[in-house]
Amino acid sequence: MHEAAAQVLFGNLPLSALQDGLSKDFPLNEEQVDVVEQYCQLVWEESADAGLLTEVRVSIPSFVEFTGTADSIIYDDTSLKVIDLKCGRGVNVEAEYAGKINPQLGFYALGALAQFPKWEPEHIEVIISQPRYGGTKRRTVTLDELAELEAEMLDAVILAVSDDPPFLAGSHCHFCLARATCPTLRDYVYKIARMDFDDFATAPV
Repeated sequence: MHEAAAQVLFGNLPLSALQDGLSKDFPLNEEQVDVVEQYCQLVWEESADAGLLTEVRVSIPSFVEFTGTADSIIYDDTSLKVIDLKCGRGVNVEAEYAGKINPQLGFYALGALAQFPKWEPEHIEVIISQPRYGGTKRRTVTLDELAELEAEMLDAVILAVSDDPPFLAGSHCHFCLARATCPTLRDYVYKIARMDFDDFATAPV
């Protein structure tokens, strides 16, 4: 769906071809086409009279090995917007957690700013398009918040590449490729299961 949306935004694939089932490269079902359509419509609306970059490989200058792909970057003289497409229905992705910006979206915003050195936009906004779970979610973010996030990310990178990196299991492990063999996650799951069992065993009959 990401690639189909990108091709629509690039102008290489008419949205109508997806809607009519005429694209052999992207044989999407009706629900998947709806996800692509909602995302593209959002990008077109947000980028009216503004510049648009799609599927941009981004990094932060302070650690160029740390990279990602921003689905859409929208900019004009005073504002910057980053839109991220989430196609899933199983995990609700928010633009902020516990009052702080979603780190992935914050990283994309930092990477987007790196595309325009020395530019300090007056307004920065990150937007999630998740049509199958929550729709469109937005958060305005300041340059100071992004600077704080960058510092936190660099601290985490330094720890991760150290000789004895710390391990911390949690809900974030859902996306980890090593979760099937991770001893820290295994111990964490056993601990949670034991807590649930103890609660059940001591519950009044």
